[in-house]
Amino acid sequence: MTDLSKSNWTPRIVAFFCNWCTYTAADLAGVSRMKHASNVRIIRLMCSGRVDPQFIVDALTKGADGVLIGGCHPNDCHYAEGNYKCLRRYQMLKRMIADMASNRSACASNGFPPPKGRRSNASSTRWLRP
Repeated sequence: MTDLSKSNWTPRIVAFFCNWCTYTAADLAGVSRMKHASNVRIIRLMCSGRVDPQFIVDALTKGADGVLIGGCHPNDCHYAEGNYKCLRRYQMLKRMIADMASNRSACASNGFPPPKGRRSNASSTRWLRP
């Protein structure tokens, strides 16, 4: 087994972002030339309610160190209740991941409206720190 120091380790993150809020915020951050973590792979979905629990499990079993789910704020979903559906699934996934003997949080959920690009970028960067 090799000894990896914390300074050399970089987590691989898969991010599922809602097209209408979180992805737009991340896009705004990019257009504003804000730095963002290069180890985050963003997957755009039309709604965070479209995130299937199998997507999360597949990402984690195929080598991702964490999964970030980004959607709209409550009562602000383009599809009325998609973010609530995502939140219910997220609560179930947290329990499932804990049962998989993970010793850290491998799944996080956030919602950012489009004008919050800076906040979206800062939140994902803060969550990525080991």
